[in-house]
Amino acid sequence: MANAFRIGIVGLQHDHLWSYLKGVRGAAGARITCAADPHAHLREKAAKVAGIPAAGLYEDHFDMLEKEQLDACLIFAANSRHAELTESCARRGLHVMVEKPIASDLRGADRMLDAAAKHGIRLMVNYPTSFQGFAVECHRQMTRGTLGRPWMLRFAAGHSGPEEFCSPEFLAWLLDPVKNGGGALQDFCTYGAALYAWYFGRPSRVSARAGTFVKKNRYKAEDHAVITVTSDSGAIGVIEGTWASRPGLGTFSLHGDAGAVFNSMAHPDRFLIQRKGAKELQPLAIPSSKGWENRVIPWFVKHIREKTPFEGMLEPLVARNAQEILDAAKRSIATGREVKLRR
Repeated sequence: MANAFRIGIVGLQHDHLWSYLKGVRGAAGARITCAADPHAHLREKAAKVAGIPAAGLYEDHFDMLEKEQLDACLIFAANSRHAELTESCARRGLHVMVEKPIASDLRGADRMLDAAAKHGIRLMVNYPTSFQGFAVECHRQMTRGTLGRPWMLRFAAGHSGPEEFCSPEFLAWLLDPVKNGGGALQDFCTYGAALYAWYFGRPSRVSARAGTFVKKNRYKAEDHAVITVTSDSGAIGVIEGTWASRPGLGTFSLHGDAGAVFNSMAHPDRFLIQRKGAKELQPLAIPSSKGWENRVIPWFVKHIREKTPFEGMLEPLVARNAQEILDAAKRSIATGREVKLRR
């Protein structure tokens, strides 16, 4: 295929990957040509789902990067490996997409941004929330002034525990507090942290509490966490993530001094807006998120080809600042004190 955009996959141990692979067909001229992972059954699955030839399957990603001619790589390995794998790709001039969060800690995030800048490659951090409609629409309502001066963002997400939903290969690192970077805080609070970092920028203060409230004998990391962040402008964020809640959490609200937009646990896909002085709630039109998984890889390819920036939650600096919030939250939990971020 002439001028094909050739994509390799590094790591197949993240369950989110499989819902994205069919979407590559929507990126004209792009194709996945190879994949690397130590698990033979996952390589076979990738070959079947993405149409990768047998010659393009590797146990070791170094072999793949040395032998294959590529334009970009999708990294779906443990969070703790994002930095080293991004550096390996960047040295070879390959653009990179990683699944959220950007890394397991802030040091890894900064290494990734440094590698991208040094080698002139593009880095996209994929937050599924970015493709689900409400995040962009609520940000639009905020920036156009519909809500007045924004002063609070609240976000809560999670479920009853990954062991009920995830594959053994995914669980092998997701439940490891070192490889993941934590537990429910790292897994679900990262969404709220990225939303706050996008909407309000870097905060100035972070405090948090967490614990293993339900699954003390099962998890080595926290199963529930609550983070509070505050910016110099006075905007506050309340971010909650869980691996212990039944039913799961899935709520968002954005408050200004002239109105608010919000959903509810009962109707997470239905958003309402209430303006100052209005007695009635009004529905807020949210773009349909149906089939959002098929848009992820085409979005990545499109922005690289057109040399346009990744925006919102997909921007690497936003993801980096989200990880800074998570790292500060972990320090707050360890010390029992509020953490002030350096300006």
